[in-house]
Amino acid sequence: MKHIIYAGMILLCILIGLILLLLNIINWYSYLVVVAIVGITTWLVDPQKTQSS
Repeated sequence: MKHIIYAGMILLCILIGLILLLLNIINWYSYLVVVAIVGITTWLVDPQKTQSS
């Protein structure tokens, strides 16, 4: 169940970022930085999930 919640949160962040990109509110650099931070944070919070998958 935790895996589904983490995946949903990541997908939601990516979708929000893409919408902001389409509206020209943020640029590609900001989007990539945020995606990297979210990915690293998720990996640090739940390292067992990434190792098992």
